[in-house]
Amino acid sequence: GRYQLIDHKGKKIKDCSDCSFPHIPENYDAIMAVLRHQME
Repeated sequence: GRYQLIDHKGKKIKDCSDCSFPHIPENYDAIMAVLRHQME
């Protein structure tokens, strides 16, 4: 799914509640690759 930007206390925040991608076991490697890249 695609995230939406919502207003929360006057700020725009990312709402990922419609996203199921990280909850599908087959996507584990893709999620780990993104997290590893962010930690570099």
